[in-house]
Amino acid sequence: MLLLTLASICSYVDRFLLVLLIGPIQHDLAISDVQFSLLTGPAFVFLYVLLGVPFARAADLFSRRAVIATGIALWSLATAACGLASTFGQLFLARMAVAVGEAALTPAAYSWIADSFTPARRARPTVTFAMGAYLGAGLAMILGGAAAAAIGVEGAIDLFGIITLRAWQVAFVMVGLPGLLLALTIAVIVPEPGRRGRPDQASTTQVIAHLRQNARAFCGSSLSFALFLILPTAFMAWVPAFLMRVHGVAAAQVGLIYGIILVAAVFLGSHVGSRIVDHLAARGRRTPAIDAALIGMGGSLPFILLMPFAGTLPATITSLALASFFFGIVNGMPALILTQMCPGRMRATAFSLYFVFASIVAAGVGPVLIAIISEYILGDQKMIGVALAVTAIVVVPVAIAALLWSRTPYASCVRLLEQEEQLS
Repeated sequence: MLLLTLASICSYVDRFLLVLLIGPIQHDLAISDVQFSLLTGPAFVFLYVLLGVPFARAADLFSRRAVIATGIALWSLATAACGLASTFGQLFLARMAVAVGEAALTPAAYSWIADSFTPARRARPTVTFAMGAYLGAGLAMILGGAAAAAIGVEGAIDLFGIITLRAWQVAFVMVGLPGLLLALTIAVIVPEPGRRGRPDQASTTQVIAHLRQNARAFCGSSLSFALFLILPTAFMAWVPAFLMRVHGVAAAQVGLIYGIILVAAVFLGSHVGSRIVDHLAARGRRTPAIDAALIGMGGSLPFILLMPFAGTLPATITSLALASFFFGIVNGMPALILTQMCPGRMRATAFSLYFVFASIVAAGVGPVLIAIISEYILGDQKMIGVALAVTAIVVVPVAIAALLWSRTPYASCVRLLEQEEQLS
């Protein structure tokens, strides 16, 4: 479990390091906000979506350990390759290669966790693994800021007289290569848990039949979380730029401030979220994960709306921290809900279908949408915070409505599966 969480952290460090280094990357490669949003969104999402389901099918049918270790090795090498890019096109291709590796991790990991714990004990490990996303993003901010402070955003390093790299390029190389050791450790040391589901449940026909039978629960929850995920994804993509442009915070300080917020506030929110689930389940509630997610979604909205209008930096940071806390409560709930709705042999595939959809909506559309609203509709790059607030006003109510729509059929689906698991 520890190594899986570490893998999740590493994947998001590699993914979000780009965000803090927006200034020097835009300066050196002469790219606009919209081009940069293509690097944070479509460049990553295209292959992530294309390969997500095939990797998940491999995880349901074959060794999850091999799938995960291969993915870690691929994204680590690709992250280092981002540091060798000297044009927008090269960086775009390297980001696509990062997505190839990272598409392998999450569905396989959630299948692994679900087979390692009984339904009553899945909430905490599932939320812990999901928390790696925010911990990794926070560490990316802190490491990127430290790199900027230590080397200087305009500085460069000569490596062994062979190649000269800019500060942001060095950060990518230093962050990417250690992942190879983690891949080797998982491949050699970590034992894989036994499968809980029947072998026939892994067939494509069975997967499709189960999802059709529970279409309202699956589609409603998937739509809800995909829409809501636009907000934390957009926050991680654009809050550093917001703090630098509106409040004049230096890149190194942004990394420290936002990195600590992501690590601390989301950690606390995730912990509270798992406690809410355990508490509601102990009281006999049939939908504890959905109820916890609704609390997180509703609680985040006031602070998202307050952040761009807070005025002072301390008030802005407070709003950002509280919004991040509620993001943390929602954090592990999609995986917990979807794995509880599916038998063991189809969990990775079912979750990957959600993840494909969520990635298109949240990572593919979210950052680009915020940039378009700010740059073209509001006409000012400093209005990036207002663009986030405008998006939240639309997204949060729709996400809550979709999740409420899925609540009753979800409870029925989980009850039947728990009965089947007890009999098997």
